[in-house]
This record gives sequence, structure tokens and C-alpha cells, in this order.
Amino acid sequence: AGIQKNSFDVVLHELFGFIASSEGCALSVGHARDYYCKPDGHCLPSRAFSFFTLGSITAEAMDAYDVIYASKKFFLCHEARISEFMITNKSSYFECFDFNSKDEKTEEKEQETKKSEDAVKTKGVSLIQEYVHEFEISTSSWFNSLCIFISIDVSIEKSSGNSKDILCFPFGDERLKSSDSSAKPGNYVTSFYGENSGRYASNWMNPILLLPNPRHVTAGEKVEVETKVVLDSLQPSYYFHVFLKNGTERESLGEISLQYAELYPDFVEV
Repeated sequence: AGIQKNSFDVVLHELFGFIASSEGCALSVGHARDYYCKPDGHCLPSRAFSFFTLGSITAEAMDAYDVIYASKKFFLCHEARISEFMITNKSSYFECFDFNSKDEKTEEKEQETKKSEDAVKTKGVSLIQEYVHEFEISTSSWFNSLCIFISIDVSIEKSSGNSKDILCFPFGDERLKSSDSSAKPGNYVTSFYGENSGRYASNWMNPILLLPNPRHVTAGEKVEVETKVVLDSLQPSYYFHVFLKNGTERESLGEISLQYAELYPDFVEV
């Protein structure tokens, strides 16, 4: 007789890659939710984020990690200790998903700066996400990398960022604070390996993106990063443009683009 549409209370999934969306979760989970969930049904996990921070990675550090894959653009590491080589005191998400949202429009956060206001959207999920991120260097060092980790909310009820896990470092992104007093704290697992990381999930790996034009930076200097993710297919793509700021002037430290085929070079479609 087949499966009746919108007949399930919960859709259980695990379609996250080492970048949360890199295995096509934006479209796949959105479709599963819209087709299988009851109007008051839920997806589990309910929310997902991909964060990044600024790093100064050394050859000695890489020797100590389990490097799964390496290219001219990035390393893919298992249990990369990001807190040991980060050079700023914050992280920032460059993509976010709320799979339980029933609103056609993703909630706009006052604190976030969007480059595009006409992003393609499905319920709770922007399929094109563009942000501008600002960082302040906390440790004088050689700035040469962007370090990525993910955070997954495995709670079913409507949740907010107002929980111990999400507000302490590394989840200090101000955009995650909620004014909704009825929202419950999230229940997060993460691929950030280090202090204050909450519940660490060892099955995910960390991409370490390599700057095309690394340079020495000093404490107090400002860095701006423009990011764009394109999620309107099952093979997403990612873009990062890094600038060193000096007042109103910006010095480009290079652009990094990652296509699906670069992230999964051994993938063969069957």
C-alpha cells in the first residue's frame, strides 16, 4: 500500500558530514520532513550548525593528528585539537538549519550581517546562505587556516541557544541567543575537541582550510571573512574570502572555494 504522506510523528536522520550540510542534508531532510512528518511532527536531530574559527596550524601539530586526507586547499583531521592552535576567542557559524521550523522564512537575527536578502529558502532552511564574520586576533601568530567544526541539536522540542553548551566557548556566537522565553535549552553534540566543548562526537572529522596568502598577525588586529554556502543540490559548495582589516581598508588574504568533488574525491555515484 506504500507509505502514507505526513503520517509520522518523528523523522530520525543522520545525514551530516564533516561540514554539516556536505552530505546533502539541507534538501534531503527538508524533503523527508515535508513528505513524512505530521503537521505537528519533528525531525531528530532538529538543528545543525557549521562553525569556523581562525587558526595557526604547524607541521608539528599536523604530525600529532590523524590526518585522513590532505590537498592543497585543506586537511581533513580526526580529533583535531582546534583550541590548541586557534588565534581568536570566538567562533562563528557559516550555515545553520532548523528542520523543525514550520515558517516559510528563516528568522532573521539582529546581530547577523547578511549580504543577500533574497536567499532561496525552504521551511527553516536557507539554501543559499551568505554572511560576513568579524574576528579579533587574540594571539600574535602566523595566521594560515580556518578551522571547521559542527554542532548538532538532538532535542525534539523547540530549542534556543540559551543553554550552557551553546553560550560558552566555542559556541559563543551572539546570533544564537533567543528572546523566546518558551524555548527549551538545546541538547548539543559537536565535533569540537577541546575544553568547554560539551558532548564530543568522535565520528565526525574536522576540515582545516589553508589560506592562500598566510601572514603574521598581531593581537588586536581585525579579520573579516565573507562566506557563502550553496545548498540547492545534493552536492553543496562553499566559499570563504578572508580579509585583514585596517580601519576602513581591507587586505585580501585570499579566497577558498570547496566543491563537493574536492570534499569527497572518492565519491562515485551509483
